[in-house]
Amino acid sequence: MKPPTQRTVALVRPTDSTPTQQPSGTGAEHGDGAQAVVPGVPVSVPDDAPFKLSAVLTWPLSGETARNLVLGRLRKIGWGGDEDAAGRVADVLATNAAAHAAPLDCDGTPLRLVILPNSQLLIEVDDGTSEFPDFDKVVEGAPAGCGLWWVNHYRGRLTHYPLLDEQGETVGKTVQVLLPVSREEVA
Repeated sequence: MKPPTQRTVALVRPTDSTPTQQPSGTGAEHGDGAQAVVPGVPVSVPDDAPFKLSAVLTWPLSGETARNLVLGRLRKIGWGGDEDAAGRVADVLATNAAAHAAPLDCDGTPLRLVILPNSQLLIEVDDGTSEFPDFDKVVEGAPAGCGLWWVNHYRGRLTHYPLLDEQGETVGKTVQVLLPVSREEVA
């Protein structure tokens, strides 16, 4: 999937030679029954993905806007998973991008939804900050009250990777959540 064309800097996904986090297993159970977020290698978007959506959320960014967009699109196409969970996760990603990161050099924050051939849902949000402070702590189990706790709760897999311009310079990051169709599955 190519980044939105509205960007003034051409961004590219990392290649197979770009270092990424390695899978760490299935995660640990929390007292509430939610599975810990499982970091892993960023998911590549296959050309044959049944559904792809690219949108640019404009600043000032609202998580509610992301939630409504995701809910509307997933309900319209009839994704078999929990649309409310997907909406909440998109809300959290957009809210975090607005609160903790810089905007990209474009008119807003790119958000992508992809339903993969196995029916899992990939949600991606780009921002203009290359760091993800406390990522390891979030993966170990974000506390209740922290927005990314919802990724744990819905058994999503959280990862991030650098956004590179055409010269290979890092200009931000993509935060990616892979949601299973069912909460009984682990993404």
